[in-house]
Amino acid sequence: MKKRKILKQFIWQKWKFIDGFGSYFKISNLGNIKKIEKYVLFGSKYLWVLEHFLAKTKDKDGYEKVKIFYEGKRKNIFIHRLVAIAFLDNPENKPQITHKDGIKNNNKLKNLEWVINKENVVHSFNVLNRVGSHTGLLGVKNKASKAIIQFSKDGQFIKNWDSMADVYRNLKISTWAISACCKNIKSFNTAGGFIWKYK
Repeated sequence: MKKRKILKQFIWQKWKFIDGFGSYFKISNLGNIKKIEKYVLFGSKYLWVLEHFLAKTKDKDGYEKVKIFYEGKRKNIFIHRLVAIAFLDNPENKPQITHKDGIKNNNKLKNLEWVINKENVVHSFNVLNRVGSHTGLLGVKNKASKAIIQFSKDGQFIKNWDSMADVYRNLKISTWAISACCKNIKSFNTAGGFIWKYK
């Protein structure tokens, strides 16, 4: 029964040529890659190379990739990118691809979607159960935050703050601008009309 299911999948595979590699390689909607049979120049002779599937490997994070030799160059390409580029519309020109079920070697078309970085991060928490060490912690409770001091433009002390995020929530002053001020970045002597320093 299992063999019949696998055979059915291969019969219903859809194939497209991989952009940038002439008419030598094809990718399927199931994530398989094959080299087309044709005459290939080896040295001074042309040899007939039979159609065959390319071997897949995994990177350190578990994503599948394939090694393609073309015009004397070797390229390692992620399979999920090949599938998405060939089969998946991307009208908003999103730069990243995520595996919907979180399984990194499930490169079937129906399991892939184009995303922006923010969507990818949300997916990692909602689907992959990623847990951030500071998630949901505010101010002094967040170990990544730094206490800062607020001064007037003439250097008079105003207030101690547990974090830049606390300042933003209360005064709506950009945390980026406050950070630049604390780091003495040129042209950022003040932020929101105040001088800021790390405590």
